[in-house]
Amino acid sequence: HLFHYILKMYKIIATINFWSDSKEWLIEHCEMLRSCGVDYILVLSQITSNYGVKDNSGHALVIEAKNSRLIDDYILFIPNLNLTGSTNEKEKRKLGLNYAKQKEFDYILLTDTDEFYLPNEFKQAREYIESKENLGGLIFQLYTYYKRRTLRTENVDGYFICGIFRVTPTLNLERPNKKFLIDPTRRLGYEAYTPYSIELYNDCIMHHYSWIRENIKQKIESSSARANIKQNKFYEEFMNLEAGSIVGGNKLIEVNYFI
Repeated sequence: HLFHYILKMYKIIATINFWSDSKEWLIEHCEMLRSCGVDYILVLSQITSNYGVKDNSGHALVIEAKNSRLIDDYILFIPNLNLTGSTNEKEKRKLGLNYAKQKEFDYILLTDTDEFYLPNEFKQAREYIESKENLGGLIFQLYTYYKRRTLRTENVDGYFICGIFRVTPTLNLERPNKKFLIDPTRRLGYEAYTPYSIELYNDCIMHHYSWIRENIKQKIESSSARANIKQNKFYEEFMNLEAGSIVGGNKLIEVNYFI
């Protein structure tokens, strides 16, 4: 048994929530995940957006990626248009989590195609969590990028993202996390009776290309936070953003290419 334990190879699955509004990042994102050592890539794809817009171009790329073995599998998600956009987004992520449980993966990363990591940082984070028996999940900080790869927030954002999490039967998307401000569609947690802890890991930063799009209006229309975006008249201000601009209290700066 000890010999088997020493040879244990932990497997991590990345589940990607995807629609056509971020199709320009799909291939590069999957290549990045492979560079990070992710063992299995599942794409949760859509043809119809959470708000009823039909666009098959992104799903066609998913099929090509599967045929070329860049990804391992995909699920075509059909949204319930009677539900809110954020509820559909959460239900979609649940499909990926249930898939990870059924396939008995050891760890999971919930991700979108516009989220990038430095491979060495991600691998170190993975080694860290694998070395801690009762550590359930890692919380990452992030930078947000606007308009191009070289324009980003100077400081890490005021919210966080669930990073690598240990897959257990009690891992779910229903546990509120009062310690960290996290997108409500992707708040991973464990039932209170389990021994697993969740901690902030500062040495792996997510680089969020959230506002770099070929079609920024499509991005806004498909976002689960589109009501807030429209209310704040973000699109009008977006077109004028440059280094020195202030977004949400965070100054934008020009940096070297991340990738």
